[in-house]
Amino acid sequence: MIQKIIAKKQQDLALQKQEVSLKEIKKQTETNQVNSQFYNAIKQANKAIIAELKLASPSAGVLGSQEMLLAKAKTYKKVKVTAISVITEEHFFNGKPEFVVKVKQATKLPVLQKDFVVDAYQIYQAASLGSDALLFIARIVNANELQEFVLLAQSLGIEPVVEIVNKEDLAKAVTTNTRIIAVNSRDLDTFKINIPAATRLMHEIPVKYEKLGFSGISTKQDAVSYFSAGANGILIGTTLMKEVNVDAFISSLR
Repeated sequence: MIQKIIAKKQQDLALQKQEVSLKEIKKQTETNQVNSQFYNAIKQANKAIIAELKLASPSAGVLGSQEMLLAKAKTYKKVKVTAISVITEEHFFNGKPEFVVKVKQATKLPVLQKDFVVDAYQIYQAASLGSDALLFIARIVNANELQEFVLLAQSLGIEPVVEIVNKEDLAKAVTTNTRIIAVNSRDLDTFKINIPAATRLMHEIPVKYEKLGFSGISTKQDAVSYFSAGANGILIGTTLMKEVNVDAFISSLR
């Protein structure tokens, strides 16, 4: 699945670069310097909660529509989540880059843009959108690329969040300048969840990093597992997209 997603992403990038050149998108970032509040929000929160806007996924199918996106975002703001995650991958997750702009305008909360970043072009694009933070999946790039991507994001005012799923990813992550490492409990090949494995990996992350737990959170015990392993925050996607009473669910985690 991850190979399919990246192959499609490469095709998209080729078309995007024809429509808006790298030079042009760099120019856009000069007039839209990001003033990210993401890191401070995570660091200062007591058990940070990042609520995700995800309209579909390969494992869960369709989860929502564009029409309900902003209403859901405003609900997240109402229940005082720490930040909002916005998936912008178009083909497998039904996302769009412009969702970042709309959600920031509607909520004024820090936004973590989640996508499959394989090219510096995407980092400039994220800056032009005003993304407060950008996800970098360690597995899909080599160590040198990851280091360069993290530095570029920081130079543009974006907070890099490096996602890992195993010790090999962690070895890459700690060679970068990132301040935040996220452990994903979802296997990127099978999309199966394994929170115990994720929490064991979280214990391996050096204490100087802010730690986040991604995926698989559907009960308070799932959240407790991450926090007990040292997570500063958790990201909840599918469960919140399906949840009718978001307020009660978020309260139960706190």
